Amino acid sequence: MSIEDEKIMIFAGSREAKMFTDSLAEYTDNIYAVVSEAYGSRQHISGNITVISRKLDAEGIRSWAKRVGIGIIVDGTEVYAREESRVIKEAAQELGTDYFKISSAVDVDFTHTTKCAGAADIVKDASYAVGSVLMIGCRELAQAVVSEKDGALKDRVIALLPPEEESIRLCQEAGYPEENIICMKMPVPEVLLRGIIEGKNVTHMIVAASDIDSIKVNLSTAAAAGIRVSLYGDIPAAEGIPVQELWKIFTERFGIREE
Repeated sequence: MSIEDEKIMIFAGSREAKMFTDSLAEYTDNIYAVVSEAYGSRQHISGNITVISRKLDAEGIRSWAKRVGIGIIVDGTEVYAREESRVIKEAAQELGTDYFKISSAVDVDFTHTTKCAGAADIVKDASYAVGSVLMIGCRELAQAVVSEKDGALKDRVIALLPPEEESIRLCQEAGYPEENIICMKMPVPEVLLRGIIEGKNVTHMIVAASDIDSIKVNLSTAAAAGIRVSLYGDIPAAEGIPVQELWKIFTERFGIREE
């Protein structure tokens, strides 16, 4: 089968996915590019292709695929869109359609962040804050952060954690004031996070680097509020195939000859 005969659905949320879509559009018009903020930054896709400007649930993916005869699904969602990526992959599996995942870089501004390995680093960094310190997630640090250095931050740390009994228990045992324990489903919407920052006079934020679902909105909100961030831990490696490798797979599969 030639590239002109294959119908390809691409979920273009990342810059890498846009690059791939733009390159592929030079060789075929049979591309269905799905763009939505749910998949990442809305990409401006070029070429004579079909653009679907909304988020598709599993049924929507199946409906489009069956109606137009999609043969390949390319998951180009950003690293933060893990739930959307899961839905896309499962839909492709149910359809028996070839599925490829493009790995994407973590598109986050780390200008106002300090990398911290543990509670001691965090306390050292956050001690300069004059207001409250907001710790998002990081349940494993709940006790250590308020006990480190003779409790330097004990009365100023606000724990924002998922609504789980174990989280509440850990904070209570560590001596957090009741008003400094906030339980909320993650990721926290930006409007609510801004309200917490303003209402609690937060001047420093602690964010888990591993919390990919939340990190982008957390850091962008912190930057907008002009507060610094302690980034705890390491960002996990991106899943999927680098875009250059996927392009090589397609060129070999369809005999694409680049000029």
